[in-house]
Amino acid sequence: MDFVVEMLIAPLVLILMLFDFFNSKWECWFRLNIEGPEPNIICGNIGSVALGRISFVEMVNKFYREWRAEPYFGIFVWRTPVLIINDLNVVKYILLDNAKLFATPKLVIGRGIIHQNSYKSCGTIDHSKVLETVLTSEKVRDMFDLVIRSTNGRQETLNKIIKGKGVVDCSQFAEYFTTEILIHCVFGVDGNSPMESEKIRTIIRGLCGPRERYLYPRKLCVILRVICCHLGVKENAKKWEFFVNLIREKIKHREERNIVCPDFIGVLQDLKSRTHGDNLEWTDDCFLASEAIAFLITSYNSSVLLITAVLYELSINQEVEKRLRTEIRETLKFYNESNCNVLDRMEYISMVLAETLRKHPLRPLLKRKLNENIQIEKSQMKMPRNTRIIIPVSSIHHDEKYYPEPNTFSPERFSIEEINRRNSMTFLPYDGGATSSLGERVGIRITKLALIFLLKSFRLNPTKINYHSYLKFQKVPVDLIPSE
Repeated sequence: MDFVVEMLIAPLVLILMLFDFFNSKWECWFRLNIEGPEPNIICGNIGSVALGRISFVEMVNKFYREWRAEPYFGIFVWRTPVLIINDLNVVKYILLDNAKLFATPKLVIGRGIIHQNSYKSCGTIDHSKVLETVLTSEKVRDMFDLVIRSTNGRQETLNKIIKGKGVVDCSQFAEYFTTEILIHCVFGVDGNSPMESEKIRTIIRGLCGPRERYLYPRKLCVILRVICCHLGVKENAKKWEFFVNLIREKIKHREERNIVCPDFIGVLQDLKSRTHGDNLEWTDDCFLASEAIAFLITSYNSSVLLITAVLYELSINQEVEKRLRTEIRETLKFYNESNCNVLDRMEYISMVLAETLRKHPLRPLLKRKLNENIQIEKSQMKMPRNTRIIIPVSSIHHDEKYYPEPNTFSPERFSIEEINRRNSMTFLPYDGGATSSLGERVGIRITKLALIFLLKSFRLNPTKINYHSYLKFQKVPVDLIPSE
């Protein structure tokens, strides 16, 4: 009899222990006295995301609207607790005042392994910090001038993708335009090497191009990439070897002939001649290739996404497009050339791009992870080490408290007077928040050049296609009409 009782009690105890184990995780935010939506015992707060009904960004936007009265609130991504920050003072504390306390997802590149969202710090390199050691403001400006000259020298090539076409896919144009510029400015390949250019163009699209459109194939690709990264499997082995050999040959060719050029290969030449303080010699070809790929990915992605979004907005906001075309034509007519100084004098184009970045930020969510236990000043919030944090950039950019009528495209929001009236933390369009990386700055320059190239000769008309469904996957068709 005792044996039978024990056999009946044992499963019950096991069930209670499992229930307590799973339930204890959900008490994380309760113990810290942080409010938040009630989680589901199976997948936390991301049930709709897991079922493919909405995206993760849309889910965060929904929770932001529900909990905007709180300075912060907690959710669960599966069983992982994640803190969403609403208060701009706390955002400033994380991004500016104490940025060193918070780990940023890094682009991990090395010997055939490319993983874009890793918090891993041991053995990884912050590529943006490395470039800062050799890139002076003068070198950056020279590189930008090279980008402009490259665009001017490729007018006929770029005309091929729009010649004879009424409707043009903005994302296709953005990919082609960006790739043409980067082939020349990053790898130093000129128009006399068509086969080499085509091979680089194919590899760039493979590394940086759009992934699967649908939720589950896309998630599966991400999971497989993470597994490959942790196991050391070379997902891009052939592409990696190609880039390593290309960088090696270009640098060797220039060193033998004493060639100096203000492109990214020239930057890598300077980097190769230096030695890091941690006894890491910056002479390894694989290291130099990783720097080139990191720059390539950030500049390509920011340029393609921004060109696609701004062309979409201009096509449905004809008055803004008309005013921008007028500024471009008058400025080019007055200076009769294109360089960094001329681009910087175009105020309205900068306002248009800023408003585009507000509506379509490069990073809709900024992710951080806390490195140590802290208590935020002027706040009762205590955060334990390894807390995952999300700053809902898209939600802040569409908050009526900061931007009245947030769905209206209005570049005037970014006049000097309007900018000075707002908290600087209400505009966080880049991966680093309010500050942009070199790749993102190059992407913005390329976008300006794309606008100049198109608008000085064409008008943009919207098609009768549902834009929002296309914009979700960066497929935005517009009608190009020659302007008078």
